[in-house]
Amino acid sequence: MEGLHFGKKGEQVNAHATNLCCASLPGGGFRVLHDQVKTIIITFLRLAGVEADEESALWMLGKVRDPFMKRYIDWLLRAQAADKKHPDGAIVADIVAWNLSTATQASNDSGLGSRSDALGEVKTMQPGKSSYQKGHCQENRHVDQRATQVRRNYKKRAGGLDRRHAPEVVGDGTNGQVGPFEAALGTFYTGNVLPIVVGAFGEVNEDASKLVTHLARLTAKTDFGKSMSPLVSHSRKGGAFPIMQSQFRRALGCMIARGQAQHLLKRRHYARPSAREAYQTAEDNHSKHRSRPKASMSGYARWWQNFIPEGYGLYQQWRNGKNFGSI
Repeated sequence: MEGLHFGKKGEQVNAHATNLCCASLPGGGFRVLHDQVKTIIITFLRLAGVEADEESALWMLGKVRDPFMKRYIDWLLRAQAADKKHPDGAIVADIVAWNLSTATQASNDSGLGSRSDALGEVKTMQPGKSSYQKGHCQENRHVDQRATQVRRNYKKRAGGLDRRHAPEVVGDGTNGQVGPFEAALGTFYTGNVLPIVVGAFGEVNEDASKLVTHLARLTAKTDFGKSMSPLVSHSRKGGAFPIMQSQFRRALGCMIARGQAQHLLKRRHYARPSAREAYQTAEDNHSKHRSRPKASMSGYARWWQNFIPEGYGLYQQWRNGKNFGSI
């Protein structure tokens, strides 16, 4: 694909197609891998016996008192009445885990110990210059830098909720007073959100790696985990814990690598021989121009969603009566 053009500006695909991966193009390709990672982390949590929800805007329920919580809920309901999923400024946590065991002793097989609720935020990174060519070092990897940004952003947004819904407590935010929403965020595990950042090359941030290891250890103590090995000691070589840890890491790593490859393959149809064809492809694939079959057409909608990249060019030529040149 190197040398082909894509997007409305007709940019040329580079040697490894990294700019095609990172470009802002119709289709929302970044969200697919994000949702896959979110799903597999929730699966790990549930295998470990931890109750987990996804896409929750009410993660602070029971942690923020009235009237502040009531104002927040009314704000969400007004947005829904206006056909908006969530109002601007709302914090929708990707993952909310309830009653997560935070004991770190490897020898403690009792399942007892400290427990806490945890918030998870999934972020994906693409191999662009802004993500991978600034300040790289082994001690401060790019995924860990991104994780730091996620934690800082969560705290800032919680302060925004305080200024909106608890102004009598925090005022304009300059009085140094911690509001109810920021205080609620501090009650979660680590005192903030737990970022789960997946990189373009299969790597994850340190916190996510520790979470996967911790969930593998918890899973090894369940009946499901114990069935993996006949050894009584979970932590010994050949025990349930190293088996579960290996399986969890392999599942997540392979998913990231496969998801990044699929993301690029689904964008192949944007690469065109000329800038004019690339512009027309990007323009016609925008949602305002794209025709979708009705969901009531049994089987057809699923086929269309799965195969639109391959059949897109010829279909659009026939539909619009245009000749885009060679496809």
